[in-house]
Amino acid sequence: MWPGIPKYFAKTSGTTSGVKYIPLTKESLPNHFESARNALFHYGIKQKNLSWLDGRIIFLSGSPTLENVSGILTGRLSGIVNHQVPNWLKKNQLPSWETNCIDDWEEKLDNIVRETIDKDMRLISGIPPWVQMYYERLLHLSNKSTIKALYPNYSVFVYGGVNFEPYRSKLEELVGSSIDSIETFPASEGFFAFRDDLNHPGLLLNTNSGIFFEFIPLEDYGKKDARRLQLKDVQLNQQYALIINNNAGLWGL
Repeated sequence: MWPGIPKYFAKTSGTTSGVKYIPLTKESLPNHFESARNALFHYGIKQKNLSWLDGRIIFLSGSPTLENVSGILTGRLSGIVNHQVPNWLKKNQLPSWETNCIDDWEEKLDNIVRETIDKDMRLISGIPPWVQMYYERLLHLSNKSTIKALYPNYSVFVYGGVNFEPYRSKLEELVGSSIDSIETFPASEGFFAFRDDLNHPGLLLNTNSGIFFEFIPLEDYGKKDARRLQLKDVQLNQQYALIINNNAGLWGL
């Protein structure tokens, strides 16, 4: 449904079915990295905090090791994105490529802790359960009472993938204080939204990045004649099912 051959297939278990293979094309890849970049710089400018660029950054992610399936590189989205990190960010990024390629999570986490425990960590990103395990192992090995005691310049936490609220109190306890947090909504189908206002829990829809959104009122979902609304037609405080049409060849038929 898009010209040419996909550059990657993102392997995902999804939320409603078994394993799916989501196409990523040359045209759709900028949506994933540039949206993450926009979220960080939007935060940095709005909160007047770009100091995280002066220290080290970690993205807890899947392995960047990819499988060649019929000539198309295939792997988890977080691993694929590791291949797209620009040079200006690589110099600050941890862990090392070798550590990131370790398949066993426990072994990988131990290596990540060893590589980062004595560094000036300023931005930490990952899904909350992974970050919680990372914090706990750091504190165990360092004998510090809080993450802020270990990393005094740590100022930004970036997360997505799961609901943060069940983890909030524990993560803040481990950090030793609340810190600025940026919620993101990345999926293999596209990077849909990010939090643009720390004083508001809502996310900013990513409307200029190769995705055309349609919305089905929840009461119509599953009906043959379901209404499909454009963004200009949606109403605040109403529930909608999201339909995706994108430049990776995904179409809401």
